[in-house]
Amino acid sequence: MLSIKSYSVYGTNIQVCELEVGAPTVLVYFTSKFNLSRDYIIFQLFGSFILIGIGIFLLFRSKTIFRGVIPNNHLRRNIVALLIIEWFHWGMAPIFPDFAIMLKQMGWMKTAIVYSLIAGCSTLIVYNIAYWVTNNTYLKGQSFLLHQLLILSSIILSTIVVILPVNYYFNHYSTKYFKWSMAWSFYFGSVVASINLIINYINREKEQREKILELEIVKLNGLRVKDKLEALQSKINPHFLYNTLNSIADLSITDGKKSREMTLALSDLFRYNIDQSESLYCTVEEEVRMATTYLNIEKIRFEDKLSYQSRIQPETAKLLIPKFLLQPLVENAVKHGLKKLSSCCIIKIETELYDHALHIKIYDNGPFFTEELVPGFGMRNVMEKLDLIYQSKYELAFLNSPEKHVLIILKN
Repeated sequence: MLSIKSYSVYGTNIQVCELEVGAPTVLVYFTSKFNLSRDYIIFQLFGSFILIGIGIFLLFRSKTIFRGVIPNNHLRRNIVALLIIEWFHWGMAPIFPDFAIMLKQMGWMKTAIVYSLIAGCSTLIVYNIAYWVTNNTYLKGQSFLLHQLLILSSIILSTIVVILPVNYYFNHYSTKYFKWSMAWSFYFGSVVASINLIINYINREKEQREKILELEIVKLNGLRVKDKLEALQSKINPHFLYNTLNSIADLSITDGKKSREMTLALSDLFRYNIDQSESLYCTVEEEVRMATTYLNIEKIRFEDKLSYQSRIQPETAKLLIPKFLLQPLVENAVKHGLKKLSSCCIIKIETELYDHALHIKIYDNGPFFTEELVPGFGMRNVMEKLDLIYQSKYELAFLNSPEKHVLIILKN
């Protein structure tokens, strides 16, 4: 139901339209003109709703407006907040009691300038207070409901504090009509704060859904990587076992004592594998020990034709790396070195931390790497394993100077 009444406020006659939208809800509309038709008033109210709707739309898009255009993010946020509040202020101007007085005293042109300046100043104050409450580390640590209530209260209270001086000035330095401005400030602040609360709740729900989805994707990718790594490891074990058993078979004919030593060394190697079966990773110290156990097996077989040593920097000993990362590289160095060297094949394993990255070096004195190096089974296995786990955060290099070696760099 629509009813129009006339009142005297601040010494100025104004017309009040009361639009009942559902008991006991009443929307009050102020104007400085008289004898307005109901259709004209409804048209003005409809225009106000459009302006407020634009403000709500911009509020939802506030994080993307002027992004990339204004580099300073704090300045961008204030400009966007000013833009949004101007739409809200002009949309709610008909129910702002001081607006009617300003029109009566100054006319449209001055009122538009002063009203916009008031909106701008109030925005800078209210927005920055609310922004501080929203992003304060201690307050963010409270429950979501309490934090939102604090934000809502800060918007309402700061709006009242900003508007009351305006009322005081335009009422000729009197506090007689403070209740009108306080009521409007509470109404306006409540509308803005409620919309902000709804948006924050929607964003919170969206962020929670995105986090759940990200966790599911990470978990799924982790399972896929684990399956692939297990598949790679299942390939390396039979390959290594086949080569070692051939060596034991050869020695069992020519030297039973060495065959026994090699069998015990092989059992140590497989004990390591069984003990670590539940994990795809091991420490640098454990992996180097496993590689030297393999070299010991080969040393038993080739005696003076093979020599090896290892040096582990203490800072790297407990760092985790993929299991069976070094053994294929060591095996490759021994195989190619012994075939093409008439003298002793020398293998060195070194680890060190350099520039916050783990450096693993495997030296041998065999023939230099060719420019068109074709990786064999073991080398491909290592490359696939590094790609799965470290992706772009590793380097694998085959170097001929100053000494021939394979270099693996694992970055944090």
